[in-house]
Amino acid sequence: MGVAKPMVVIPAAAVLLALWSLRAGSMMGGEGPPPCDSQACFVDAVAACESGTAYMTRSAAGATAQYQVEGATEDGRCRLALIYITHPEPAWREKPLFFAVDPGGDIGAQLEQAVEGCLTGDANSEFQCDGPLLDVTEDR
Repeated sequence: MGVAKPMVVIPAAAVLLALWSLRAGSMMGGEGPPPCDSQACFVDAVAACESGTAYMTRSAAGATAQYQVEGATEDGRCRLALIYITHPEPAWREKPLFFAVDPGGDIGAQLEQAVEGCLTGDANSEFQCDGPLLDVTEDR
């Protein structure tokens, strides 16, 4: 058995604080949906659950994340994706985490709760967490 590596967890709050700092253009080489140009744009996109609306962040605590609206779930929630473009833990990069939020609720608070809850395993059913990033975090 090898020596277990400590898990590098970027506090959801640190990434979410940077969520409101925008970067123009897509970090995916210009492919994909255009980023929102304001916090209000992203909140409105989630409230309307407009599929394909991306929101870019700058680095926070060594991580850069992209949030994207994926569309409505069967139960009326809005499915989002979080993808770390950069992260101190290379295995976390470019592996999406999917989760669902109430489009009529406090979007900022739900983002923080969902990301933190999904990554710690405390909210997998509440936020309908799934995706390749969970496979990586569960292996640690």
